Amino acid sequence: MEPKKSETSQDLAGKSEIGLKSGPLAGKSEIGLKSGHLTGKSEIGFLAGKSKNIGTFEIASKPEAFTRTVFRLTGMARPKIIAELEELNRKKDVVCLILSYPPFNSRNIETHRGWIRDVLEITHEVRKKNYEVSVSDLFMKYDVSVSDLSSKITGLLHHSIHDIEAHVPSHILVEMCEEESPRYPTPKMAMLDLCIDDFMIRQILQNIQISEIRSILISEVNDKTFPRRLKNLPPIRQMFDLVIQVNVKSCMTVKHLEDRIIEELGFSKSSKGEAEQLLRSQNFLILLDDFHALRINLHDLGNGWWNSDNTQKIVLMGYSNFLTVPVADLEIRRNHHLLSWKLFCENAGEVMSSIQQLAVHLLRQCSGHLLATVLLARALKDVKNVRIWLHASRVIGCLPTSHAEDRILFNALAFVLEHLGSTNKCVKYCASHLEMEGNIQSGFA
Repeated sequence: MEPKKSETSQDLAGKSEIGLKSGPLAGKSEIGLKSGHLTGKSEIGFLAGKSKNIGTFEIASKPEAFTRTVFRLTGMARPKIIAELEELNRKKDVVCLILSYPPFNSRNIETHRGWIRDVLEITHEVRKKNYEVSVSDLFMKYDVSVSDLSSKITGLLHHSIHDIEAHVPSHILVEMCEEESPRYPTPKMAMLDLCIDDFMIRQILQNIQISEIRSILISEVNDKTFPRRLKNLPPIRQMFDLVIQVNVKSCMTVKHLEDRIIEELGFSKSSKGEAEQLLRSQNFLILLDDFHALRINLHDLGNGWWNSDNTQKIVLMGYSNFLTVPVADLEIRRNHHLLSWKLFCENAGEVMSSIQQLAVHLLRQCSGHLLATVLLARALKDVKNVRIWLHASRVIGCLPTSHAEDRILFNALAFVLEHLGSTNKCVKYCASHLEMEGNIQSGFA
């Protein structure tokens, strides 16, 4: 039975059959397990090799696609676990992104951080026991309890994000957790620069300090100067002893990639042992430029390099869409960092092109603060007076005259109360959302 193209990975995962169809190679058949369309979405599509084992499906990849992960499926639980794990990691990526925005980045969010660590732990467990497949060994050992994994993943998927939903509407969160990035109102280039230079770098600097996150994928960034600017940031230079940028566009295997890194370090291929010894002794950041996830399994990279006593990270830069789920601990998508712009436009209505630049500047002044963004957008809705927009930016950037736990929110409320007629609506909105997350007293301190 061939699955319909419109069905999602969750639809397929919950079915009791694997859709088999005739493949292009004689004597073989394709197993149609897909978690997205062929373009811009992840895919798990493999050719089934001949096998005498009727109880399990031993799945082999096409010979030329030698770097694709190979699965051995037992019953129908395996694809469901894959779909659930991908869904869980997308939720984790979105939570990590939102926690990098004010007001969350100044709060005690240990509950979420503990959950993030748990997600990474179970993902690493699955990779270690199920995904370590070499090119010469196309089959893997299925030695993990399916029921135990499914139970753990389901529990983690039910992690509460009520405090986040108090700031970001649920329909936006749902869109962000989809495999394909949501389409937001297209801003001027200045807004994209703001997202990349301010919001994305802020998240990278925050998440790179999480010890369990060893690799980060930066996707949907078309600015090829970004890696150079990232590695030259003072916090990066202070955190790492060794920072190198390596273009891996031409790399087809893990060995080729390792050779490029060793070459960039100034060693010859025959001095691989010396290079590994250097890396083990250093706090290093390796920026892999123009990375292609289809070609390389990142978790096979540099097995002799890692030292848990040091801070060691790999950041991947991908400029094209990925056809498979990238094997990184965290994915940071540029389009997701248009979140504050999305919130602003939904509440302010259509922002005239002549005012967009002022709106961008306002969001920069409030650092993308999720609650302040909504307050200001509602207050400035239908306002065409440029002076009012400029004044709003000045007020947001002011230091408060009295102690305030959240300076940006304090200034946003001050602007609303002093200058606009939409006071009651904005204050009620602010109060209701603070009450939802149980922080109304600290919010107005």
